[in-house]
Amino acid sequence: MMPGMGMMREMMRRMPSHMRRHFYDPILRGKAQEAFTGFGEEKFWLGKKYGVAVRRATVPGVIVITADADYILNFRKEIGVQRLIEDLKSHPLITAVSLQDTDYTYIAHTDARRIGTREEDPFLRQSLESNTEQMRLLTLGEKQVLEVTRPFFFQGKKIGLFRVALDSTHIEQGWRRSVASIFTYSLILFLLSVVGVVVISRIQERDWQRMQQLERELEQNRKLAALGNLAAGVAHEIKNPLNAISMGIQRLQREFLQTGDQAQEEFLQLTTTIRKEIQRLNGIVEQTLQLARPLPLQREPFDPQPVFQEIALLMEEEARTRGVTWRVNLPSTLPVLRGDPRQLKQALLNIILNAFQATPAGGEVSWQVESTGKALRLRITDTGEGMPPEVREKIFDPYFTTKQRGVGLGLSIAHHIIQAHAGSITVHSQPGQGTAFQILLPLPEGGQIQPEKEEKG
Repeated sequence: MMPGMGMMREMMRRMPSHMRRHFYDPILRGKAQEAFTGFGEEKFWLGKKYGVAVRRATVPGVIVITADADYILNFRKEIGVQRLIEDLKSHPLITAVSLQDTDYTYIAHTDARRIGTREEDPFLRQSLESNTEQMRLLTLGEKQVLEVTRPFFFQGKKIGLFRVALDSTHIEQGWRRSVASIFTYSLILFLLSVVGVVVISRIQERDWQRMQQLERELEQNRKLAALGNLAAGVAHEIKNPLNAISMGIQRLQREFLQTGDQAQEEFLQLTTTIRKEIQRLNGIVEQTLQLARPLPLQREPFDPQPVFQEIALLMEEEARTRGVTWRVNLPSTLPVLRGDPRQLKQALLNIILNAFQATPAGGEVSWQVESTGKALRLRITDTGEGMPPEVREKIFDPYFTTKQRGVGLGLSIAHHIIQAHAGSITVHSQPGQGTAFQILLPLPEGGQIQPEKEEKG
């Protein structure tokens, strides 16, 4: 027998005989493993001492534990469900916590006054029947809360419903912050998409214009190739007869002069006119061949300043003859270019002469030269009638001209020469607003220059 069994005997002695037979004797006789006294009463806390007796497993005897009612009440308070639920209420987000049995009776509640009461509604029935969490918005007093419910299981058996009511103030604030963040992000994404669409549109427009320019250049190259094939085929057949006719006219002038001053003058005038026309035809053939074949450029570093000054001086007489103001703006010094100065001079004379021909008397033609650091920019403007878009797009095509007396090769040759120097030439013109040619010639360290976008009429 354990020490302390005397206390148990004393308790047993005070027990009524019928209670002692059912509590202590069966264990000693080996008919029971454990026994309780006092806990079966409806109001057990009214007694003083209560005990638990358990049969020892290894040696004969009984283990007896006794305790008074106050200790048991304090123990239940420390480890009971109600204490745990009351502790949960201290969290600032939790408004109420409760546990209901399968009959919807409160077993525990943060409001101890509701223990033993019953609450049932369709949502609670649905929650108890389900095996997952359920949520609803609920008004408790003056607060709107979010209630979360979940069935409570013990040893695999559903024994009740656990409910937690959360203060929705923090949830609403978080939701508002989330909505504000979503709106902000959506606005940023919208703005980025708008910017992206604009950028993509600009890129597509630039690529489309570049593609159109390449198509025009390809079409012009096709025309030049066809012209080259034609020129190569007939140049020999045309130039030889022209040379023969020219030599024959020279012999006529030398050996078959008419007698008489008037007859001799008419003869010389007629033969001279024929020789000039032969020379003009020969020049046309030479220009056609020049367009159709690669230019034999003699590239060398050179100072463009003397070349430009010579061009400006040559055009002064043309300006006086036509009654047009000629303005030139040349810097005192210019960077060195690499190319063929003779070919560039011909190209610039063709463009400037075209500007004079388009400007009526009293108008003005100007020429401005400046360095951009990577290229020389030459701008030639006139105050003529300007050009509509359909004319502007064809001015560099061979044999296209709007003049009554013109072959239509001057601008084509100028365009061909400038492209051979890795430069670009663009034209800006509208009816009634004159015309402006812009030429970019790359400097030796500047690389190839991309042509500027042509102005749309």
